[in-house]
Amino acid sequence: MNRHWPGPSALGDFEFGDPLADAMLLDQGPIKAPLCGLRVGRVSGPDAVNFIHAQFTADCRALPPATHRLTAWCSPKGRVLFAPQLVASAEGFHLLLPAAQSDAFARRLRMYVLRARVEIDEPGASHGVMLLAGPH
Repeated sequence: MNRHWPGPSALGDFEFGDPLADAMLLDQGPIKAPLCGLRVGRVSGPDAVNFIHAQFTADCRALPPATHRLTAWCSPKGRVLFAPQLVASAEGFHLLLPAAQSDAFARRLRMYVLRARVEIDEPGASHGVMLLAGPH
C-alpha cells in the first residue's frame, strides 16, 4: 500500500502538520512527501569534477554517479560556510541545501568560476526533493 502526501501537485510553501503524527505514519507503509525546505542546485560542464573537487572538502573525483556525500564549503580560515549534500550524476553534480541558504550559496559559488568551463543552475529551478520512507 502506497501512502502519498495529499497536498497540491505544485510544490509551494506549506507545512505537513504535527511531526509526531507524521512520524507514526511510517509504521503503516511506504511514504512519499515533498521536502520543500531543501533546494537543488546543479553544477555541470567539462570542468565540473575538478571545479567541485577544488571547492568542497569531500573527494568528489572518487564519487561514482548516483551516489551522494555530505561535504562542506569552508572559508579561507577553515570555517564552514555551507554544508551541502553532494549528489553525483552523469552530467555533473547536484547540490542539496536548505532553501534559506540556496540563493546566497549559488551567488557565492559563481564568484569562483573564473575560467572553469562549468554551468551553475539556479537552485530549485529545475529539480525538487522527495522523501521516500518505508520498508522498500
